Amino acid sequence: MPKNSKVPLGVVECFFGPPWPWKSRLAAAEFMSKLGMDFYYYGPKADRQLRMDWIRPWSSEYLESLQTTTRHFQNYNIEFGVILSPVGLAGRADGEKSLTTKMENIFFEKIRILTQELGVKRLGVFFDDIEYRVGMLESQIRLMNQVREETDASILYCPTFYSEDPILDKVFGQRPNQAFEMIGETLNTSIDVVWTGRKVITESWTASDLFEMTQKIRRKPFVCDNFYANDGPKNCQILKLKAPTHVNSELISLAKGWGINPMNEPESSKLALTLFMSGRAEMNFSADTLLKTIVESYCTPALSHWILQNQSWMIHEGLPSLPESRRQEASALLGDINDPLAREIVDWINGKFHVGSECLTD
Repeated sequence: MPKNSKVPLGVVECFFGPPWPWKSRLAAAEFMSKLGMDFYYYGPKADRQLRMDWIRPWSSEYLESLQTTTRHFQNYNIEFGVILSPVGLAGRADGEKSLTTKMENIFFEKIRILTQELGVKRLGVFFDDIEYRVGMLESQIRLMNQVREETDASILYCPTFYSEDPILDKVFGQRPNQAFEMIGETLNTSIDVVWTGRKVITESWTASDLFEMTQKIRRKPFVCDNFYANDGPKNCQILKLKAPTHVNSELISLAKGWGINPMNEPESSKLALTLFMSGRAEMNFSADTLLKTIVESYCTPALSHWILQNQSWMIHEGLPSLPESRRQEASALLGDINDPLAREIVDWINGKFHVGSECLTD
């Protein structure tokens, strides 16, 4: 499958809850290459070394794992990016100037390590899902412009308000007036800006939405698509094995990049990515037909039959609709199928991929 020559497509692993095992992440490189995808951003919220504990020194073992992964993805012509989420950096009180300076020095040293020592070509700096304080956006933009001066790497910036969705204001605090316009006016134009659409999880995209955001931020938005994400206390009860009815290649062409934030379940996500890459090129396709075609070609006959028979409750009602007797029955049936996806669905049914209240937007 040829790569999209206009808009890069890939994965942005930035969800809450259980991250992918490193083995699964490494296996994704060859898989994504065959699909014709272009990039993989690593930044699951559970990796404390990139988020809650970012200020602490990185161990040599951790750095080696990032460097090994970077080279591994490069071997498959996939650009590997790392997302640093410096919680607490932007928006310090005025009386904390010395602490702010110290934190900023550590932040820029981490940037240097990632881009110069490890050779990361795609750098993400995310300020998402944190409490907003007055003046925070201006601080974020100042820092991002300084990052641009420090590296030639591709930079992806995620502001605290990455969508117009009012749930962000409800949970994290009131956004400043014309936040997107401020980004457009003052952020270096070579820095890409994350947007998840009108909602945190946008089920339907329009060309006018993308054009409007382009006007506001004065560049095409870099879409972080949460259509398949299931990283919340409610959403983790759902397995989103469904066709991509929300987007097509025409809409994708209006973005700077299009990254899928996958499910916590890596094997299920591989099927979802296959559905996305197959469906995006079709302007008018039957979701049921595409799902049946891809599932039957991707899975063993027994597993494809089970998925197609059970797909409706998995994507709509989810686990709460499954009585204990059916859980046991499904676990037994899938347990007899020698397929990693079947084993993963059993784990999902039995609550292995539970996500707690750390995801506040669900």
